[in-house]
Amino acid sequence: MPPIPDVPGQAWLSRARLIFLGLLGAVQVALTAPYLLYGGGDRGFWQIWFTWLGLAVIEWLWRHARPVRQLSILAELATDALLLGGLVAATGGPDSVYTLFYALLVIASALVLERRNIYLLAVCCAASLALAIGLGWRGWLPGSWPRPVSSHAALLGLILSMIALAVTAYLASRMGAQLAATGELLRRQEQITASLRALNRNVMRSVTGGLISSDLDGRIYYANPAAEQILSRPIDAGGRTMIHEVLGQEIAQAPLSQRLEFPFRQASGETRLLGLTVTPLLEEGQTVGRVYSFQDLTVLRREERESRARDRMSAMGRMATGLAHEIRNPLASLAGSVQLLARFAPLDAEQKQLAEVILKESQRLHRVVSDFLAYARDRDIRRRRLDLGALLRELLQLAAHRAGPVPAPEIAADLGAAPIWILGDDDMLRQVFWNLIENAARAMPQGGCLEVSARPSAAGIRLEFRDHGCGLRPGTEETIFEPFHSEFPGGTGLGLATAYAIVEAHGGKIWAESPPGGGASFVLHLPLADSAALALSAAGN
Repeated sequence: MPPIPDVPGQAWLSRARLIFLGLLGAVQVALTAPYLLYGGGDRGFWQIWFTWLGLAVIEWLWRHARPVRQLSILAELATDALLLGGLVAATGGPDSVYTLFYALLVIASALVLERRNIYLLAVCCAASLALAIGLGWRGWLPGSWPRPVSSHAALLGLILSMIALAVTAYLASRMGAQLAATGELLRRQEQITASLRALNRNVMRSVTGGLISSDLDGRIYYANPAAEQILSRPIDAGGRTMIHEVLGQEIAQAPLSQRLEFPFRQASGETRLLGLTVTPLLEEGQTVGRVYSFQDLTVLRREERESRARDRMSAMGRMATGLAHEIRNPLASLAGSVQLLARFAPLDAEQKQLAEVILKESQRLHRVVSDFLAYARDRDIRRRRLDLGALLRELLQLAAHRAGPVPAPEIAADLGAAPIWILGDDDMLRQVFWNLIENAARAMPQGGCLEVSARPSAAGIRLEFRDHGCGLRPGTEETIFEPFHSEFPGGTGLGLATAYAIVEAHGGKIWAESPPGGGASFVLHLPLADSAALALSAAGN
């Protein structure tokens, strides 16, 4: 028969046997105390009791050393029945108080034996009782019973005891079957409950949104990993951290079931835009706490702004392209007429100066129109494999020695030593980077540091141009790439718009940020060449 698992009833059986023997010895001492005081007592009882105790200790040690089988358990209980018969024979036979323990032994077996083995144990108990009564009645056992027993009385007592054992075995087997079915159902329910708990735990850990639950006093009792990642801080969910310490006093007291969007400053100093909904935590219809669910909307809102900017720029481009063509031809006629007038008509000094102003402004307006037409027309990108790091180093070296109305910025470059391979148009990317360098220099008219960093990954290359100048005006992150939007006097407002269009044409993105500590940061994300992306992916970046 294969081994069965060590269920709680089997471990209980060993402990119950030792406890039973301890109580049995105490009861016998109490019953025979007067005799013990005068040197008497029942030696046969104690001989059997010590033998039984020794076997119980051996069985307990044996159970912890090897697997338990049904047959071995039945043999142990049958030995208990045989030793119990010895106690019955030594303490009065049919009149012994220990005959009642046969029924207890059968009932206890229902916890560990199958139904057929319970009946076998009942047969063993009946045989043990019959043997004890028969040998004692015949006088074949040492010691004497308190009074003579007739064969009729002994037989009647034995028959009644066997009937009682049979009824006890039947009831015990039914009880054991019900206990086994209930235990199996309980184990299945525990497995289902454990599976549901594990599923719920895995779902809470897998969602990308942050979840925090607190009681009505604001003590946090649960926070999923996404919440710690979004808030950029560990959260002690053992009730020792208050919700206002994590989200702030105003947000912690936000009204229920209302969607909020608010800027949140992380421990690193970076500001993220979070969307928050607070719902009541219910238990049996009663509100026992609050659930804070939130998401990081920074990237989503930036993409929405970029989409709106693209739509506006596309509409403006279509409209302004037509206007530019209509302006360009009259402008050329106007400039030509002024030149002819200055050449053939007698003009005094003041009139000549006015004519030169008209020509100068006409030429400037012509350049603006030409630049805008160049921005608006479709670009023919000549892609080739190039090292972006080498291109940036060359431009930064030129920028450090540039001449102009503002001093050249100090350059702090972190581009890495490895090549950064992309597919792009060399000339167009030079134009983008030079526009960003020029804007940084103009944002720091008294001089300053321009930090340029490159962070390649399997998803692409992240470039950041950060200056420490005047910074961005609030709200301009969305409109700064629109045509004719300039933050500097004398600017045409087409440099960043052109850079935006070139980066988009390369399958990348560009956006502006206001970093902690002031200044402005322009971030670009460009796709790598396939071989470079595969190499970084294999390296685990």
